[in-house]
Amino acid sequence: MLTAVFIPDCDITGINTTSDVFEVATNPNVDVLVELIGGYDIARELVLTAIANGKHVVTANKALIAVHGNEIFKAAHEKGVIVAFEAAVAGGIPVIKSLREGPRCQPH
Repeated sequence: MLTAVFIPDCDITGINTTSDVFEVATNPNVDVLVELIGGYDIARELVLTAIANGKHVVTANKALIAVHGNEIFKAAHEKGVIVAFEAAVAGGIPVIKSLREGPRCQPH
């Protein structure tokens, strides 16, 4: 269900809208936040707010992952949510998937 969108000059009667992305990050009716802002200051704050509110996150933001990835992944792990970032590293998707889901070696 689309719960927040801002499209000027469109009939959005009956659709919940907001121009404040942080309302989306804290809305209990939203399960997944898709971050496409770019940069890493506001994006970091938005993503961490969404995670703190139990939302899964999808991002294609290379700068965000490069600068704040460890902090974001730690917060997501602690809250039990997923941060999907394959779109930020498109060429590495097969490698990321293999590392995340592949067999684990056990020392003998």
